[in-house]
Amino acid sequence: MIPNSSIMFAGCEGGLICKSLDAGITWKQVAEIVITSSLNSVEIPRIVFSRRNPSIGYAVSTFFEYTSGQTMGGLYRTIDSGNTWKILSFADTSLWSVAVHTLGNEDELFIGGYTDLTVFPRIIYGFRLVSRSQNSGLTWELANQSVQWTSYPYRNVWMMKFVADQTGKDQLLMATEAGFFVLDSPSAVNDNEQQTSITQFKAKLTNGKLIIELPSNIKESLFTIRLFSILGSKVFEEKEVYGKYEFMVESCTTGVYVCEIVSQTSRLQQLVMKQ
Repeated sequence: MIPNSSIMFAGCEGGLICKSLDAGITWKQVAEIVITSSLNSVEIPRIVFSRRNPSIGYAVSTFFEYTSGQTMGGLYRTIDSGNTWKILSFADTSLWSVAVHTLGNEDELFIGGYTDLTVFPRIIYGFRLVSRSQNSGLTWELANQSVQWTSYPYRNVWMMKFVADQTGKDQLLMATEAGFFVLDSPSAVNDNEQQTSITQFKAKLTNGKLIIELPSNIKESLFTIRLFSILGSKVFEEKEVYGKYEFMVESCTTGVYVCEIVSQTSRLQQLVMKQ
């Protein structure tokens, strides 16, 4: 449901999404985000909407049969209140759960994977997958380190939901094949970072170094610096940066990267290239 409205969405078999404008009394199909010849091969198990911007929503797709040449699963996004949906990330990945809450000017997203091990000849990716994005799905990092998976062959993430505790702070609740988990502090932004607003910065990769240039008025602030591959994998992170803006990143291969700089109130990104 879109927050503070009577608009509801239902994810269906066959990759269909239906919309109701009257709190579920009547329904109309608005999207078929996964086109497949088999009705039972694809499902849309979870749809959530941003409280920061209710016109933005996220849907996950899971699939049970692989069809060559088709994008069969992943995370989809709408920016027009659910009328149209496009793939955002995790193409050809089977996902079962997604949760969203507000982090500054961004949506913080968690996704959980699903895999049916009986599918042959190709195993569908999604096995024990838990990932997090703190910039509305632009880049991702694995967040399954604390999940103690059992020897049971199915390692799926069935449900994720943000719930406020007694102090009003969001907790992430997660039901998995390995048990029930609570993440008390889902946001990784350092609580000690100063209230400094970043408006611009420059970054470059040269001679095995990541060099950051900040405006002179915020040189004495505390930041987190991250570097991601163009596919969203984190390749470098330095927390509690203070007065240091050159970092050794010799492991980076030639290519395009996303440099991110974060303070308590700001999050900016820039593309950088290593030749």
